Amino acid sequence: MLRNVISKVPDDQWNNDEYNNPNWQLVYHTLWAAKYYLAATPESFVLFTNAIEGAESLGGTQEWENSEADVVVEGFHTKEELLAFADEVEIDLAQHIEQFPLEGDAGFEWYPYSRLE
Repeated sequence: MLRNVISKVPDDQWNNDEYNNPNWQLVYHTLWAAKYYLAATPESFVLFTNAIEGAESLGGTQEWENSEADVVVEGFHTKEELLAFADEVEIDLAQHIEQFPLEGDAGFEWYPYSRLE
């Protein structure tokens, strides 16, 4: 579904700053979070190869927006780069699901849920 979103966003709206975050950054944030929570622990998380520093932060005022003071995102990811990132997350998905026990804790202290939840 996210691949369809990427392909359907008009090029002139891909890096548009009309809202708090451009469309590419919302897509990147989604993929980054999926990859992050597929890691066994925060310490074992490995960034996307072409990661733009700070792009995972939506920089809003809400806690869920990963607000960080003075985050400056330089550049932007292309559709092709984020489709490659989606491929990476998809490959990681099958591998990670096989590796960790789904009934074990989430591995992230702020989530009091099991991996399956």
